[in-house]
Order: sequence, then C-alpha cells, then structure tokens
Amino acid sequence: MRPFIVVSLLVLCVSCGKGSPPPAAIGPTQATVRVSTTGDGLVRGAGPDCRASCSASFATGAQVQLEAVPDAGATFTGWSGACGGTGPCQLTVSSDVFVAATFSQKPPPPPPPGTRRLSVVLQGSGRVVSTPAGIDCGATCSSQFDAGTAVSLVATAAAGWRFSGWSGDCAGAGQCAVTLAADMAVTAIFERIRFSLAVRKSGPGTVRSFPAGIDCGPTCEAPFDSGTTVTLTGEPDASSQFAGWSGGCTGTGDCKLALDADSAVTATFIRRYRLSFTMSGAGHGSVSLGARKCEGSCDGLYDAGTTVSASAAAAAGSIFMGWTGACSGLGGCTLRLDQDLALGAIFWPFPAYTVTAFGNLFTSLGGIDDGGNIVFVRPPEKIMVGDLAFYRDAGTGEERQIWPGNDAWMVRISPAGRIALTTFHWNGNDDAWNSYRMTASGTWQSVRTLGGADGAYAGSIDDAGVVVGGAHVSGTATDRVFHGYVEDGSSIVDLGSSDVNSSASARGGGYIIGGVWNNAFAPRRAAVWGPDGIRELGNSGGSYSSAYGINRHGVVVGTAEQSDHGFHAFIWDPQSRSLRDAGVGQLLSINDDGVAVGSTEDGYPMPRGNGSLYFNGIVWDLNGLVQEKDTHLEGAMFINSRGQIIGGGLVHNEWRDYLLTPRN
Repeated sequence: MRPFIVVSLLVLCVSCGKGSPPPAAIGPTQATVRVSTTGDGLVRGAGPDCRASCSASFATGAQVQLEAVPDAGATFTGWSGACGGTGPCQLTVSSDVFVAATFSQKPPPPPPPGTRRLSVVLQGSGRVVSTPAGIDCGATCSSQFDAGTAVSLVATAAAGWRFSGWSGDCAGAGQCAVTLAADMAVTAIFERIRFSLAVRKSGPGTVRSFPAGIDCGPTCEAPFDSGTTVTLTGEPDASSQFAGWSGGCTGTGDCKLALDADSAVTATFIRRYRLSFTMSGAGHGSVSLGARKCEGSCDGLYDAGTTVSASAAAAAGSIFMGWTGACSGLGGCTLRLDQDLALGAIFWPFPAYTVTAFGNLFTSLGGIDDGGNIVFVRPPEKIMVGDLAFYRDAGTGEERQIWPGNDAWMVRISPAGRIALTTFHWNGNDDAWNSYRMTASGTWQSVRTLGGADGAYAGSIDDAGVVVGGAHVSGTATDRVFHGYVEDGSSIVDLGSSDVNSSASARGGGYIIGGVWNNAFAPRRAAVWGPDGIRELGNSGGSYSSAYGINRHGVVVGTAEQSDHGFHAFIWDPQSRSLRDAGVGQLLSINDDGVAVGSTEDGYPMPRGNGSLYFNGIVWDLNGLVQEKDTHLEGAMFINSRGQIIGGGLVHNEWRDYLLTPRN
C-alpha cells in the first residue's frame, strides 16, 4: 500500500467565562514548509503533489510527514535540508523550513517494437551524418531505425583536424556501414592536424619557441597544431651575436610562423671574441684599435675572423715602451680575432730615469740591493794601492768603508742586503783569495774552501747568506784546477765540472750559473747546475760564452760568441733550455720582472759601449731614456727589483758611476 500523509491538526478551543483575565501574548501562529525536487519524482504531504518546487503553510507546532514518490523507472536517492536519509520526512513545524528531495533520471522509453538504436560518439572535432537521415552529430548523435536497416555514416573533420578512423561497431577510416540487427554504437575519432617545425642552428646560441616545444639547444624540432602561430626567439650566448634568420623567416627579430605545412628555419649566431686592452706604466698615451681609440684600459667584442689594426701613440712627455700580450715590438700590429685576445701597451714617462753620479773612474761595482744600497771597491784616494770596499747608503748617499784593509778584490750584495767580500793576495807563487760573509752584527765570517792553497773567491751571495763562487782545488800556475762551490756557513759542496775547471757566479730559481773550461788558455763556456746536473749552455757559433746573471725564476743572461767572432747577448730559461739572441753585446744582470741590463759591447767587469736595457723583449739604449745631454751611459752592470740600474760612464762630463732611478 502506498504511504499516505496524515496531517493532524489539534485545535484546542478554550471557552473563556466572563471575568477571565486577558490571554497572554503569543508568537507567530503560522510557518511555511518549502519543498524542492530534483530528478524524476514528486513529494506528497505539503499541499498538492509537488514537482520542482512548492510551499505550504501550517500552524506552528503542527506535525507534518512528507513522502517522496519516484516516477516509474526512477529511484529516490535522499533528502537534504531539514531532513536526511531516504525514509519519510517527519517535521514538527516551529518555524519556516526547507526540504529538498533528489531522484534519479528515469531511462528513456524502450524503442517501439521492431526498431533499433544507432548511437555515435565524437572524439575530437568533426561531424558524422547518416544515410538514411536521422543522425547529424554534432547536434543529433542517436536515432531509431527500423530493425534490419542498412545505415551508412560519413565522417567529416573540422578545420585543422583529420578523421583517423572508427571504433566500436565500425572499424577502419572509410565510410561506416552497419545493418541494424540490434542496438549499435560507434565512435568517430578525429585528430588534430600537426605540422613539424625544425630549427637549424649555426653558431653558439639558443632558439626557443612559444608555445613551448623547441629549445634548441637539445630540442630543435617539434610538432604543432595546424594553424598555430609559433614565435621563435634567438638568444645568443654571452660570447656570440644573433645574425638573423633564413628559410621560413628573415631579419633579426622574433620569427613568427603560422603553421599550415611542415616548416624549417635556420638561426645563425656569430661567435664573438673579446679583445681586452690594458694600458700600463706611469706614462701616458693612446692606442687605436681599428676605429676605436683607447686612452686607458678598454675591451670589446668582435665577430669571429675580424681583423683589428692596433697602433700606439705616446703623449707628450711619455715614451711607448712596446706591446705585451698578442702583439710585440714597437710598431703597429694586426690582430685576427679567432679567439679571445689580450693586448697591452706600456708607456713610460720621458725621461724614464733620473741620473745620480757617484764613485769615480776606478770604481769596480759589486751590486745594488732592493733598497737601492750599493757596494763597490775602489783604490784609496792618492795612494792608489790596493782596493777598499764601500757601502753606499740609499737614504743618505753616504759612502762608508766596510772592510778594514786595502786588499778588497770583489764585493757582492744580495737583494735583501747580505754582503760577501773577496780579498786578494800573493801567496808567494800564485794569486790567492779569501772570501767572507758579513754577519747580521756587521762582523765578517770566513767562507770555507775546497782545500786548495789559493783559497776561494765569492761570485755572489743570496738572501739566505749562501755563497757561490770558485775555489782552488789543486795544481799551481797555469795547471791550477778550480771548481765551483756552494757554501752555506756550515758546509761546502764541490760542484764539479763537465770539463776540468769550473766556477759559479750566481744562483736563483733552483739553478746555479757559472762557467767551465779546460785550462788557462782554453775558452770558457757558460754552464748551469740544476736538478739534472750540470748543463753547458753552448754558444752562437763561436767558442766562448759566459753566464752573468740569474733571477729567482731561473732565467739566465750572458753573452755568447758568434761565428764571426762577435758577441751577442743571450737569454736562457729553464723551460726552453736554449739561447735566445738579445742583440749585440752582453747582458750582465736580470731582475725578477725579467728586465735585464748590459752593454752593446763585450768586456767584463768594465764593459764599454752604450748601456743597454732589455725590457719587454726589446733592447733599448739607456742614453735614449735619459734627458741629460752631457752624459753618456756606458755598460750597465746591475739592476734591482725596483728597476734601479748602476753602471759607469760619462756623467755630466765626468767619468763617474751612475745610478738610474725609474720615474714610474
């Protein structure tokens, strides 16, 4: 039996007699029940049967029962609002309330006897039309046909799509033909038409697309939907420049392509190389790099293969001292940018040196330390017998005698100011020597010998107080044998010889330099002692060579005889281990910056000719770097780490020794 609604309204009628008190105040006496339905069904109990929405008023306190009645084929799925669950909704009405009932959809009516249903589903974008008429899907995708009807379906793709085939009760990509013996369903599958966009890239850079897909770099080809407008952007690397598009695009801006076919474009990036220019020195000048003029350090990027002409011009009061890096020498140069290049130009003030005179014609210089203090020997004034040893103070210019006797023969000073001295005497048969090092307290300590009667002489001393030189080993007169030695204050080491005789003159960078010879009448040859033993440096076609100076990098300077019996200065380094010609004459001293000094003529220890400076691979005449017109600088003997140079010559029309101090 169908449930029914019982509405019980209890009305209590109370008769009031005369004289009764007035009734108390009461609240609202009516309340509204609103009902809403969803799906196929109705609600009873709130007035007439309710579909969709309705409402009814009841006395407050009334008991109301609502019943959900689904249509045939549908089901009641539940209450919401003031009721829940799926049973009858019981309400005690005290105020306005809302109740919603939800029903399922009832199935479509069964087809008439003798008909069959054909349903079409679209996957993608397109249209399916049937013959006979009945289906035109998009709009109508299901239709009834008489049982046994032969129905053909034709699929037409929308713009930008292609029909790829059927699934369900049809297959293949042609026309779908079915005979309806039962209900049937087919799916028409449409695919977006996609075109390939390929990027060919030349040079260092990246091409990216919007919409995303190409990041070339690694991904240089991607498919895009037909009709899509793809924007390509060329992004050069830090070391390149975007030169433009070819193929499907031109120019250097973004490339925009509306894809209606497979397409390809080429992006060209040009590798760029940096030319860095640095100006150094205390002078002033300018450098032209092509059309660009630099009056200080500057740099620029150039396309690969670009040629740039470089030229330098010194300002007034300055002198161009040459190129460093990618150029050398003093002239202009042409650079081809096939890699990053660094170029430098050095300008010195002119005059480059101040000239200070000291000593006299008879001075024998012994060296200059890094503080500018100088040691030398010279005969006593007036007596002119023997030699005294002196120390010239850089701060005051004062010259003070540092050896008590007049038998000083040679004195040497290290970069830090350590001093070694050799005295000379006649032992009755031969020349003989004694060598000493000055201690920190100013006293003198004897340098050991190799046991020969004629003693030893000190060729140089280093900052640790280690002395190298030559020592008598055996023999007398012209048959005497000498060996180079190293003496550190506690022991002495015999360096031996690659021939019969040897002597050492200086050490630096793990090497000791000196010479070897056979006998008193044989030519001397420059040699170096290193980690692999003794090595003769050779010559330049003649018989003689001499190694005079070495710096802390092991770079050696000296002179070597040529095949025409002239002498050329040389430079030798531990890396190339070969003599590098540095022009006519000799180089006598080299500092740790690789700046060397010497003379345009041979002769030691009193070289003549013009004083020469080897700087930045160029040999300079020192006379061209000073302003004095009454001065002729002859052989330069020593140079310190500050670039100060000492030598001898004509200074202010007097034969003196000179001290050159750089103005930079």
